[in-house]
Amino acid sequence: MKAKNPAAVALGRLGGKASAKSLTKEQRRKRAQKARQTQLARKKAMEKEKAPSETSDEAEAQ
Repeated sequence: MKAKNPAAVALGRLGGKASAKSLTKEQRRKRAQKARQTQLARKKAMEKEKAPSETSDEAEAQ
């Protein structure tokens, strides 16, 4: 496996903090809201994929 460049790793660690520091409170709030909406949408999609197999198992058991 190829070794990681320590300088690149250090810059990567600063990325989120540096970008958050440059944003206004309103911009950070909007990003957080968008992230939460994405999380909920993914969770819903995962539950939707699970649901048909669970309901067919329940129908077979009865």
